Amino acid sequence: MKVFAKKGFAIISLLVFSGWCVAQATEDLVLGPDADGNGVRDDVDAYVAALPDNESQRQAMLQLSMALNKQMSTNLEDDKAVVAALWDWSAAMTCAYFNYEHGSAQGKIDEAIKVTINTPERIEARAKFKQASLSHSIELLDENGCIHRQK
Repeated sequence: MKVFAKKGFAIISLLVFSGWCVAQATEDLVLGPDADGNGVRDDVDAYVAALPDNESQRQAMLQLSMALNKQMSTNLEDDKAVVAALWDWSAAMTCAYFNYEHGSAQGKIDEAIKVTINTPERIEARAKFKQASLSHSIELLDENGCIHRQK
């Protein structure tokens, strides 16, 4: 088993290698299978569906995963695409803070990262995105950034 230097990566590796959150092998090792085409891997869909959260909170978790997937699949040489992925992440984080109490929102964001970024390939893809995004800055939204807003 490979041990990663950053905190959390060892936990993710342990979960992956123990079989708890192993993604099915596909041609695309980073994005994985998405049978319903909602932008979220099937294993993450199942994980979120099993959460005791309310529907708005589950939608926020899915939005976080979608934004992470966009980061991992963005053309890093396209500055506009990198900025768009940063805006999606900003909206997803704002949505999480809107739907979870302030004290638990960061924990849910961290949970979404651990469940979505759960293989060495995904960890590497996100690290490359983060490196490419260092030359860009955006602000967090001041409003509800949720894609699926309560009516």
